[in-house]
Amino acid sequence: MARPYQRTDTQTGGYDTHFLVHGRGNEPCPRCGHPITQTEHAGRKLFYCSHCQH
Repeated sequence: MARPYQRTDTQTGGYDTHFLVHGRGNEPCPRCGHPITQTEHAGRKLFYCSHCQH
């Protein structure tokens, strides 16, 4: 998601700046300011605000 698959590809990649929570473990939540929780489930990283997301 950070980089395009090929150098000539101008349509994909560059989406990391649009994510408000993904990849931001222990940073403040943009909505409420509580720390973002980072955990793992089935080998995949999960990021969420435990205060906003029930």
